[in-house]
Amino acid sequence: MSSWNQNNSNSTGYSPYTNWPSQRLPFYKADPIHGENAAWQFPIGGGEIYLPDADKDIIWWIRVDSNGSKSVTPFDVTPHQEPAPVDMNLILERLNLLEEKVNAK
Repeated sequence: MSSWNQNNSNSTGYSPYTNWPSQRLPFYKADPIHGENAAWQFPIGGGEIYLPDADKDIIWWIRVDSNGSKSVTPFDVTPHQEPAPVDMNLILERLNLLEEKVNAK
């Protein structure tokens, strides 16, 4: 009889449902990096990861394809701002000014 732990997998490392070895996905903590050189030097075997830059408001998207080619792409990060509400009175004033200029010619 096999022993079971709390998350319903046995102590042998095999899944109790498929009888295949359990696979754990790699885990990367998103520690801030310092610049593009650090993004290129970040060790990643395959896949992709997003890392924040400690010096600028940039997120680095680091990808490694199946051939082992690494690419690094920066994305700007700005705080979210709600758009200003539309003031119809201001729009009508500007429209009237434009109409006056067009009609004056």
